Amino acid sequence: MVKHIVLFKIKDNVADKEQETDNFSIAIRKLLGKIPSIQTLEVAQNINPNSLPHDIILIAEFNNSEGLNSYTQHSAYSEI
Repeated sequence: MVKHIVLFKIKDNVADKEQETDNFSIAIRKLLGKIPSIQTLEVAQNINPNSLPHDIILIAEFNNSEGLNSYTQHSAYSEI
């Protein structure tokens, strides 16, 4: 099992940061149905931005490193 953990920061100068965070979170969740190598996918928004400078966390699990590589090479991944 391989875990892929990524923290995202939405730029502060975005007009509606909350909406952009929601849109990005939804787009990430949609990868689960599009990329077969993803075994599990969790997306969470940071509700306490004073604790960490990041807005979104992604935790994805793959059976092996080949699954992770397949994920990063998939066209749906590059669309986000």
